[in-house]
Amino acid sequence: MTIYNQCADEPITIPGKIQNFGYLLGLDQALTIQFYSKNILDLFQMDKIELHAPLMDYEEMYNIIRKSGVFIKSVADDDRYQSQVSILEIHGQLCCFTIKKEDHLYYLEFEPCEHISYAKELEYIDFGSYSKIKNEDQIWETLAHNVSDYIGYDRVMVYQFLEDGSGMVIAEKIKPGIESYLHLHYPEDDIPKQARALYLTNTRRIFCDTEAANVDVVSSIENLDLSCTELRAMSPVHGQYLRNAGVRSSFSTSIVIDGVLWGLVTCQNIEARPIDLRNRLLAEIVTMWASKAFSNIQAQELVDFSIGIDQKVSELKNRLSQSDLLTHGIIQNFSNFCALAHADGIAMVINHDIHTWGEVPEKPTIAAIIEHYQQRDFEVKKVYFHQAFAKNHPEIMNGDQSLAGLAIAKINTENQKYIIWFRKEYIETIQWAGNPEKEYHQIIKNGHEEMEVSPRKSFKIFVEESKGKSRYWNDRDRISITKLLTVIFEISYDHYTKIRKLNNELVALNEELDSFSYTISHDLGTPLTVMKLNLQMLERKLLNGNTEENTNKVSNVLQQIDNMESLMRDVLSLSRAKSMDLGLQHINMYPLIERICNESKVVYGKENTKIEIGECVDVIADQTLAYQVFLNIISNAVKYSSKADAPLIIISSSEDDQFATYRISDNGIGIPETEKSQMFKIFKRMDNAKTFYGNGVGLNIVYRIMERLGGNVDYHSHTDGPGVTFVVQFKK
Repeated sequence: MTIYNQCADEPITIPGKIQNFGYLLGLDQALTIQFYSKNILDLFQMDKIELHAPLMDYEEMYNIIRKSGVFIKSVADDDRYQSQVSILEIHGQLCCFTIKKEDHLYYLEFEPCEHISYAKELEYIDFGSYSKIKNEDQIWETLAHNVSDYIGYDRVMVYQFLEDGSGMVIAEKIKPGIESYLHLHYPEDDIPKQARALYLTNTRRIFCDTEAANVDVVSSIENLDLSCTELRAMSPVHGQYLRNAGVRSSFSTSIVIDGVLWGLVTCQNIEARPIDLRNRLLAEIVTMWASKAFSNIQAQELVDFSIGIDQKVSELKNRLSQSDLLTHGIIQNFSNFCALAHADGIAMVINHDIHTWGEVPEKPTIAAIIEHYQQRDFEVKKVYFHQAFAKNHPEIMNGDQSLAGLAIAKINTENQKYIIWFRKEYIETIQWAGNPEKEYHQIIKNGHEEMEVSPRKSFKIFVEESKGKSRYWNDRDRISITKLLTVIFEISYDHYTKIRKLNNELVALNEELDSFSYTISHDLGTPLTVMKLNLQMLERKLLNGNTEENTNKVSNVLQQIDNMESLMRDVLSLSRAKSMDLGLQHINMYPLIERICNESKVVYGKENTKIEIGECVDVIADQTLAYQVFLNIISNAVKYSSKADAPLIIISSSEDDQFATYRISDNGIGIPETEKSQMFKIFKRMDNAKTFYGNGVGLNIVYRIMERLGGNVDYHSHTDGPGVTFVVQFKK
């Protein structure tokens, strides 16, 4: 037997009828008549209307309509006409006139006016008062009172849609003797999904009289969609629902927050009572203002919450960063992860290892939850939230609903790492406006027996104890968990970056070590070999008594020993540049540079070598390391310029907010651009420098020192002559 849910399945947008308090006329873009309500003949005192006839064929009706502001704007495709009202006088009757456009059709609606001063009512609305309210409950209480003033119905309710689809009355204004519905819940089916969809696009809805007969619509269009018209006839089921509730008239306007149908302002009257369209517009406008004010409060509260949670998460991040292993840090801070998500327990699953804190299920149950999560193939970065997981999956939870809700997040794909937050069951007592259980009765439809859902008849308070659910994972909980996961991903990335950097440094160090081993074996081996040969020859010559030749041999040995000492000093300087403690201080550079220049001229210069020292700005550095930097660069400049006809070295400096910069220029052999990538590597010497003594360590020492001091070293070859300029920058 088929169960037919009439509320959700009935075609509410194509009833083929309108309510009898208004009149409808439909035109296409060529202004030919495509549909009309039968009662419009009475309004314009006409005998008949022909479908597909031009509107202008009906001169009297056309002349009345064409003079209205909304019609003029509609013909001019000015979209503002859809939110405006014109007042027309039709055979002594004042009517509110509106036009809506849908799928290339114009819906012209006419309603009798109730003789109010619209301008005066607009002035009455104190829109600014809503922006001054700082309390959410007060906004809805104020709205209920304001709408009650405009509408005048017996009961005005602010109705909020809850997370599970049901609704609750959160504010109301009632007349004396009317039963209060404040804080009562209504089941989801009282306002089915298709009705909610319409409330999102058409934010006003009125039923003037649930007992009145509807008016047929004559149409050239099969299944004419009337969803955009306020005159659309109510569904039979909804009409019966209202009659069962003792209501003759009903009006609703939508509360839309950030594009989502948040709730409704629902007005009910025991007796049939029409509401002037302009008053309905007032109710809609003030509801929009209240919605905006509520949205602003929520946004500010969310900002304040985010600032607070960011501070707590930042403190947690610092603690996690101090842990050698991120997983250990998370486990040690389980209580913080739990508190920030407002959870009662937490579990971290790493492959087959499960670590827990607080109130959690047994480990085999946790493993089964993860298996269920994996089989559902959720997105890797998506957090899966459920407030009734235990109730919906008793086979996984072994029928235990004490930990009803959970949130699961995958934090690592390769190692199968997951975090699960658990929440305890929250038993809630709910007061329903009548029993929420559906009632069915048997009907015969198309020759078949079906079970039809009956509109609720009982609205007597029904108390239910809700079980099997945790507290709902609200926006703040979701933001907190998202921020916690972001911290985990950030620290994971930081650890990955550090490991990658250490690996790169290790590779570079190994390369340097290989180069160092080769160079040491080669550069120390060569002088040792020369020393050995010279000593052997000296030994033989001493026997022959050749004094001058013996002296030369001894000098050669001493020179090789000097070369070995130089290499060992440079290697020691390189080691110090990498490891010695820094003693940063302000250094007066002129005396230090002058001393280095004098020493370099004595060792490497010619008689005509000229060194020009310009202004020397102070630097902040370690004095020993600064000496090493300038000794290597200036001595190289003097040495590699020594074969020039007139060697010239120029030293200058400048400073800005960030750096003290020195430039050391020479007119020596220069450096080929093709060798630039090799210049600061250890034991690398350029081909044009091999006629000069050196070991390829000096510039690597400079590079290492400047790196430790947080400065820079670079050079550029001269394009207008021989030589090179080295640029050294010290941080201020």
